[in-house]
Amino acid sequence: MQVHEEAPSPEILQRRKNFTAALRSGKYQQGAGQLSARSIDDTWHHCCLGVACLVAIEDGMPMVATAFEGEMTYTPAGAQTGETTLPPRALADWYGWRDIDPMLPFVDAEHPVEENFHLSAASINDGQGWDFAQIADAFDTEYVAPYEPEDPSGVLES
Repeated sequence: MQVHEEAPSPEILQRRKNFTAALRSGKYQQGAGQLSARSIDDTWHHCCLGVACLVAIEDGMPMVATAFEGEMTYTPAGAQTGETTLPPRALADWYGWRDIDPMLPFVDAEHPVEENFHLSAASINDGQGWDFAQIADAFDTEYVAPYEPEDPSGVLES
């Protein structure tokens, strides 16, 4: 596990859960190279961080998604221009991430979990062949599970 900052507020923890639930929902088509882009068949494909932008907007973040020439830009309130390849800094602040392209635990045959190897979310989305469910698991491992309140009864929920 990475060195974490202080625990996120319950509101930020819930935002993170909403994001990983959206990744698992099947609602979004996975894409690479841009936050969100329209394909030749006129469907939208999203990087995991593009999904994070859309979920943040749905959850009330003051940011606008604007489609232009097959790409989606994400512009936070007060900003002059939108982003197409990496999310704006305001999104990292919304989710309580240290970086605009958060680092995720990466495990494969060459990097067992004991090595504590991390790659950026965009790198995992674009170049490692992980689907959204696998990426959601990595986000939960790094940014949700360490901050979950302990069950005072000592009984694990199933």
